[in-house]
Amino acid sequence: RTLGMGEWRSFYEVVMLGKLDEMLEVVRQTAPADSSLLPMAERLASAYLDVAEKRIGEKQAADAERALQSARKLNPVNPRLAPLEANLRGLSVPAS
Repeated sequence: RTLGMGEWRSFYEVVMLGKLDEMLEVVRQTAPADSSLLPMAERLASAYLDVAEKRIGEKQAADAERALQSARKLNPVNPRLAPLEANLRGLSVPAS
């Protein structure tokens, strides 16, 4: 509401346009001592990785890459990142 947006517009901006990671970064900056932020970031990164895995399975490389980028911003040391990135690279290798 502070931003002049209603609840549905806020939902659209954050969820539908994929700006959850940006929203979390704003929260981190405004409340750096909040102990719930790290687990929240890890869960959100895991959700983005789930989306990436699904998109790779559907051969939707661009969507998978966006989800991986968001996950990487939130949790760059997540052990699921490297295997999913390798799978994504495998999508762009032409079959011989």
